[in-house]
Amino acid sequence: QRRFSDLPGYVLEARDAITRAGLHEAARLEDLGDVDGALAAYRRVVENDPTNIVAQRRGTMLEASRGESASAIARAVRELAVSSRSPTAHWAYALALTWSKPPELSRALEEAEIALSLNPQFTHAYITRGWIREMQELERPGLASRLWESLARWFGATLGGLFEADVQREGSLELAIADYKTALRLNPEAVDRRTEAEISLNLGNAHYRLAERRGDLTNMRGAFERYVDCIRLGFEFHDDDMEAVFWERMGRAASWVEQWAASAMATRRAIRIRERTGKPDRLAS
Repeated sequence: QRRFSDLPGYVLEARDAITRAGLHEAARLEDLGDVDGALAAYRRVVENDPTNIVAQRRGTMLEASRGESASAIARAVRELAVSSRSPTAHWAYALALTWSKPPELSRALEEAEIALSLNPQFTHAYITRGWIREMQELERPGLASRLWESLARWFGATLGGLFEADVQREGSLELAIADYKTALRLNPEAVDRRTEAEISLNLGNAHYRLAERRGDLTNMRGAFERYVDCIRLGFEFHDDDMEAVFWERMGRAASWVEQWAASAMATRRAIRIRERTGKPDRLAS
């Protein structure tokens, strides 16, 4: 660095190389189940590049899975204090607040909207705002806390996989769907297929729940199409319950739109997972 730091773009290229190597190492450790090592690696990436979305998001989820959401919130507050005009800092704070126990949804929504006011093209802020609105849909005494506990078990790639409750607040699901569609439009699939798959799962779940509430075919068709996208994009499941719920819902959505072969395939997969995990009678809501 001392030898070449005066060359144009050297520092930026060096930082990008360190970030790529750090993310690769963090993902490797996470796949091996080394949560401590992965979390430390993600933190090093953030120290090198505080604007890195992947490291911020995965690190926050890993902390939450270990019951350390307070640490993620405290760190986000410190970053916000020195970067009050950074959309990434406001988004990171919003994300951390959704993992508090119970989730601080109103404050999280405010921070997500500040992030979007600073950067209207911020894909992950739309994803997070959509997720907040879905959680608001479920909010009632004790329910948000139970949802948090379910999510903390899998802390996987998406924030939209496990929902076991009926909807309560009119309009939030429609707003969440709009946010996810915007995120889908902004995200470059060829560059970031993993995020594309996450958005598709969130959007499919929101369509599914809205279809169940309204009993309408249009939203159920939307759910089925997004679930097919998840498969096409190679979405990776990190929890058996999450995967079983996905296949159960896909099976039901497929039957609604008379895709009988897809429905049978998805239902068989769900049954195999339930039998393997000793939960053959549990069905997705």
